Amino acid sequence: MKKKVFVMVISAAMTFGLLAVHSAAEGLTALDALAVLKHVAGVEPLSAEQRAKLDFAEDRLVTTADALAVLKKAVGTGTLPDAPERIIDPSKPMIALTFDDGPNTTNAVLVLDELEKRGIVATFFVIGGNINDQSAEVMKRSYGLGNEFANHSWGWNSMGGMEAENIIKSLTDTSNKIVEVLGENARPKFFRAPNLNTSPAMIETVAELGYPLMEGIMGNDWEGNATPESIFNLVVPKVKDGSIILLHDGGSNNATAEGIGAILDALIEEGFQFVTLSELFELKGVEIEAGKKYASVG
Repeated sequence: MKKKVFVMVISAAMTFGLLAVHSAAEGLTALDALAVLKHVAGVEPLSAEQRAKLDFAEDRLVTTADALAVLKKAVGTGTLPDAPERIIDPSKPMIALTFDDGPNTTNAVLVLDELEKRGIVATFFVIGGNINDQSAEVMKRSYGLGNEFANHSWGWNSMGGMEAENIIKSLTDTSNKIVEVLGENARPKFFRAPNLNTSPAMIETVAELGYPLMEGIMGNDWEGNATPESIFNLVVPKVKDGSIILLHDGGSNNATAEGIGAILDALIEEGFQFVTLSELFELKGVEIEAGKKYASVG
């Protein structure tokens, strides 16, 4: 019997306002996930009466995703924020939406608003040098909604001809900055080369750091004449099960921010489920290979 995978965002109000703990499926049962949540949230073990309120079988396999909503229902506490519920059916098509060039307090926020309205998650490839006190708050909000963060270098310099030591510093500094803001559980697993500019030597260095190189369906939304319609027409017709979509939420990507809602609605209408990159690999049963380029999964 095929099991549906419950993808949940575990959140608890803690030190920096919203501490989000999010991990991919590792064969956890619902009971295991609740144990983790109780530890994170400081909740006492559930009573028999509370356990009776759980609306899924305790032995059902889940990812550590959306048990928060169930836990909150069971314990009736007001200290835990609501988390978006997402039920992912591995038998149905799924895709990973990704955005490059954030974080910021302009277009990244507009894109995040559209995702949140629809309960959709994405993976954000951020520029380390763009992370400051203000944009870090946007990252915290995004991470608390279940989004994933990935590495797009420190300064957005093309790396095909870059010295290995500079590549290492750029990627390491960026990943460490993400961890500084969001915690160790958010350490990036994925890298996207600025301008998708690579070379054999550069790929070898990136592989030694443990990262795959992510590509995807492009909407050419970095072009100055890009419009919401042109981006839509370049992306939506090409999407299929396992696709990775490559868009931008940088400060100049106004057309993407304006048009992302229409793209999301069209893909929802076509029956696609949205997952993070980590979830896409996990649910497709594909092992992540360092140094390999991926434009799709599965």
